[in-house]
Amino acid sequence: MLGQLSYKKLVFEWLGACLMALIFSFFVGNLFLCLLVANGLLLCWHFYQLCKFSRWLWEDKGIEPPQASGSWFSISYGLY
Repeated sequence: MLGQLSYKKLVFEWLGACLMALIFSFFVGNLFLCLLVANGLLLCWHFYQLCKFSRWLWEDKGIEPPQASGSWFSISYGLY
């Protein structure tokens, strides 16, 4: 599972979020709202990981990169 980050991995991550939103929309009754919230949460998660990574690069100067998960793990592992 470790290796270079690919578009395929990012697309599957996005499709997973959309699938969860689709399932949740059956209970809520509003597909558009669920997709909007799921994509917003995914965007916020990527923004958070990017800020954490940037803080490590420019401020922390630690030897090990910050802990990451999902698609950001490949980037973090590749640097270390």
